[in-house]
Amino acid sequence: MDHDRIVLDCLGKSPIGEEIDRFVSIISGVACLLGLIFFVLSIFIGYQFIDALVLFIGIMVANVPQGLPMTVTVTRSWDKFMAWPSDSGI
Repeated sequence: MDHDRIVLDCLGKSPIGEEIDRFVSIISGVACLLGLIFFVLSIFIGYQFIDALVLFIGIMVANVPQGLPMTVTVTRSWDKFMAWPSDSGI
């Protein structure tokens, strides 16, 4: 297992890994921005701090797709599998 990590570290980040990181950053940024907007609006309207905080967390969780963690895990595993040199001699 340690050998796999060393080989993949030498190869650097793959294009699919870079795209996944970019996609996750965009989704997380949008979720945080919307949560912050609703947090500020709810404080401005007159909600208590704890209610606004719960709304902030709820908005952030609701904006991240449920399948995102699973998709990232499967894609990274597949990427690692495809990056490994094959035994076919090609």
